[in-house]
Amino acid sequence: MSTITSTLWNIEPHTKAKHAILKNYLNAWYPILNRFDKRLNYIDGFAGPGKYSDGEIGSPILVLDLVKAHTRDLKGEFNFIFIEKDKERYEYLISEIKNRTYPDHFNIHIANDEYDKYLTELLNSLDKDGSSLAPTFAFIDPFGFKGIPFKLIKRLLAMPKVEVFITFMIDSINRFLEVENVESTMTELFDSEDIISLIPKWKERRDEIRKFYQGKLSENAKFVRYFLMSDEHSKPIYYLFFATNHPTGHMRMKEAMWKVDSGGSFRFSDETDENQQMLFTDSHDEKLFNIIKSKFIKGKYKVVDLRLFVENDTPYLVKHLKQALKYAEENSFIKVDCIKSNKCKRRGKTFPDEVIIELN
Repeated sequence: MSTITSTLWNIEPHTKAKHAILKNYLNAWYPILNRFDKRLNYIDGFAGPGKYSDGEIGSPILVLDLVKAHTRDLKGEFNFIFIEKDKERYEYLISEIKNRTYPDHFNIHIANDEYDKYLTELLNSLDKDGSSLAPTFAFIDPFGFKGIPFKLIKRLLAMPKVEVFITFMIDSINRFLEVENVESTMTELFDSEDIISLIPKWKERRDEIRKFYQGKLSENAKFVRYFLMSDEHSKPIYYLFFATNHPTGHMRMKEAMWKVDSGGSFRFSDETDENQQMLFTDSHDEKLFNIIKSKFIKGKYKVVDLRLFVENDTPYLVKHLKQALKYAEENSFIKVDCIKSNKCKRRGKTFPDEVIIELN
């Protein structure tokens, strides 16, 4: 199920894009959580050796360096757990971290173990003590699909302030789904035997598998977002799934994804040069306004009602909402009251929460 057997390997463009999303998000996650919690956890399952053969740093070093060099004055206890079952990669990661200097309040633990085994034992220990995890970001990044049972992800999401970021290997899953000797692994991956019985009914199988897994996550988290990674032939390799129970986390992850794909489709292909990808833009004004019209019937609404819908239920951001409302006003698709809900006069062409609009 994994095509990489060496200790080190070259980084691929889609991995750089994945790391960019991770970095963009954690750059916001740490200072937000650190305002209220002085103990934060980062768990990296399938951590790897910490370095690529072409010199690029791996996710463990990327995160450690990000927190160390953060522009905010982060204070407290920062726990980093890196889990890697391959002995040579585990030892290489230890040497990479030892070659660097990190602050005393960084508690770095590197485990030579299987991700699901290690984390299950950790959660069992917490349950026994009647305690829970501190605010935690869990990065689950396997090569294949073995060793990430959904029951474990469900346990993580049941804890307050725990978020998961999962590499869901759609290409491998699709190819091996009907192989008999991996049926139990598939059942474990989805925590459901239904996945096997549904196979013959699916025409667009990759998309249906994605929807099925997304549905499982949505049963356990209020907000689920995904990002598609493809190879140099634009063939899907994996989805990045993010699940959280906090609206701020959801919004920040959307912002992190938009920085990597400013086209808004939340996808990256090795076929496209990463620098060109950042320059690709579309006008989303009409599309978003049509989404709003399909959700809200004719009548008057405060902008805050639209904002909460856009933030929580669409891939778009607040800036896109305001652009869409400006487009709608300029084209007479909406009427805008001169007086806001707080009895203050509205400043032209602006859309703060208190502005009242009328959908025609």
